[in-house]
Amino acid sequence: MNLRISENQLRFRITQGETELLTRDGVLAFSLNLGAQTVEYSVALAEIEQTLALDVQKTAWKLLVDRKDFSQFLASLPSREGIEQTVTVNGAQIELVLEVDVRRKR
Repeated sequence: MNLRISENQLRFRITQGETELLTRDGVLAFSLNLGAQTVEYSVALAEIEQTLALDVQKTAWKLLVDRKDFSQFLASLPSREGIEQTVTVNGAQIELVLEVDVRRKR
């Protein structure tokens, strides 16, 4: 998983292999050890009203993806387009993006 942070945008990019894991397990998670603190970031399938949502905790960021919308997205692959949605998190608008790198298996 590749996490890209830019102005007003948070982009999660996963490989085809990670897409298979996400589909099978319902969650894809990684941890970043920053010495005294560890931060976890993950993508999880859920039954939610919007396509994408972000759950922000002190040491974890979780991108929630509607399971039905994710299945429809997978059916459109390969595609250079991802799933995008602008959401409000703690009073600030941010664009969430989930992409699948169709060129890489792992």
